[in-house]
Amino acid sequence: MSRTGLFNLLGGLLLGLALGLGYAWVISPVQYTNVPPASLRADYKSDYGLMIAQAYARDHNLPLARARLATLALNDPGRFVASLAAQANTAPADQRALNELAAALGDTPPTLAP
Repeated sequence: MSRTGLFNLLGGLLLGLALGLGYAWVISPVQYTNVPPASLRADYKSDYGLMIAQAYARDHNLPLARARLATLALNDPGRFVASLAAQANTAPADQRALNELAAALGDTPPTLAP
């Protein structure tokens, strides 16, 4: 293969890669819609769990809180909420809401254990 042919091949590959990435990232990026909460990243699951606890602290609707936690497809929702309550970087009001929901779910958060 001649030197010009090699440069044309490499140039074509780089141009194709650049155009493909530009199309995929800028013109038509992937948009996720109607995604179940169970597919969230761990940090977003934690945020979602906190929001469920905050809603429970306001309305004390345990069946609704259980249904919301069920969308996360957790093995042990009570332990999940209790572990969120045990995190040190939680605001006091959020800590109370998480502790209250964990207790309602039948799991004692480590911060409430004697």
